[in-house]
Amino acid sequence: MSVNLFGESSLKDATHNIVSNPDWFTVVQPSDGSVTTHQISSGAFKLGISDKGGGYINQLILPGKGDVMGPETDRFGRGGQSSIRDVMHGGRYNPTQAGFSDQAGTVCKVVASQDGSKLTVVPRPCCLFRGDNKFDFTEWENLANDNYRERGTEKDWDTIDESKLPGKQATEVTSEFDYFCTYEDQLGSTGLTFEGTDEITIPTIRHYYEYRYVRDPGHCILQHVKGPLFNPKAGAVTDLSVANPTGVHKAGANDMSIVTFSMSIRMDRSIWSPKYMGIVDGPNLDDLRFSARSDKASAYQFHNNPELAERLTGYKVKKSDSIQAPLYILSDSTDMDQEGALGLYYPNSEINECSVIGVDRLDGSVAYKEDRRLYVKLLDTPQRTSKMQWCGFRGQVLGILNPLRLPANQYEAFRGEFYLLYGSPREIINNAQRIQTF
Repeated sequence: MSVNLFGESSLKDATHNIVSNPDWFTVVQPSDGSVTTHQISSGAFKLGISDKGGGYINQLILPGKGDVMGPETDRFGRGGQSSIRDVMHGGRYNPTQAGFSDQAGTVCKVVASQDGSKLTVVPRPCCLFRGDNKFDFTEWENLANDNYRERGTEKDWDTIDESKLPGKQATEVTSEFDYFCTYEDQLGSTGLTFEGTDEITIPTIRHYYEYRYVRDPGHCILQHVKGPLFNPKAGAVTDLSVANPTGVHKAGANDMSIVTFSMSIRMDRSIWSPKYMGIVDGPNLDDLRFSARSDKASAYQFHNNPELAERLTGYKVKKSDSIQAPLYILSDSTDMDQEGALGLYYPNSEINECSVIGVDRLDGSVAYKEDRRLYVKLLDTPQRTSKMQWCGFRGQVLGILNPLRLPANQYEAFRGEFYLLYGSPREIINNAQRIQTF
């Protein structure tokens, strides 16, 4: 059983029961990535998103600093967003939130709650990102220029004749995945909405997201199986599932195998380039350790599963220095009580631990949830480019099964939740503990 193009098989809880309308959806449309169409506030901290870029974050307004996402960041391939890609398909089958390229986004529908405390990005198909000059998979460019230099008579590199392809570029770039997300103000919230118990007392915004493998494998993923980057040896996994679905599920060509996921915030260095990064080595305030940021990237691992890594036959998981808490703080001062710091938190919640779920298409219930994580780390890259920084989290899971390997009424999805907290380092740690203790 398959679902239609607009994901009406959504989970039927308070955040998933909106029915999509195909009239508003456009998988690729050149547009201005700097235009903020919707905004949510948490105290004086404000976050803005674009419905021309899949609901990606293109505005972060910090008191006294303004919008730290400027012209270097406000592009559909940048901003604040998550991503998934896998080793088997060369890291270039990349269903993405925002769109096809820096200049061409995915038009989506955003619904604001009546009180303005929540923005919901309605489920819709993910576009494949064009990549970074490694693999031109689009023969057609009727929707947007792929910005690749053609090689002789070859219009793309996937070895498939697509001269008469129905749907043209839309068929090439519309992935088998749907995307869904929410942004929520958490200031004043209590444990009713997360795993903590105390009230959140500083500006805090929660971002929840899902990538749903809802459509049967089709032409889009086929291009990356036929393409030159396909690598079944490097992406080989002896069993993609831990306990569910039952049985052994060796990685296949249409599965996502050794999936790298990330959730990041990019900021313009010319607007705000924090001097210090704080990491947390334990459960107490005095476990916060600040270091001066340099131009080099810093990575700290807070989860590792060597038993699952043994299932990888042609690939080795890279290790980083370990810390206890999935929290880091960007600040201009090492003073624990100096306001103006930004906290990024990827909690060890059930959502993030059991990040792969099986979903019943008929009633929207979660049929099973699995911890398939190989590792998760925080990554601070002060100079992602000479003018832009990358701040966020990255990890890998064993994989995501394609729908044809599941019962007809099920599909698998990858999910995550991420928090932005604004205040002093002391306030950020205290409130992160209220969301999820560490």
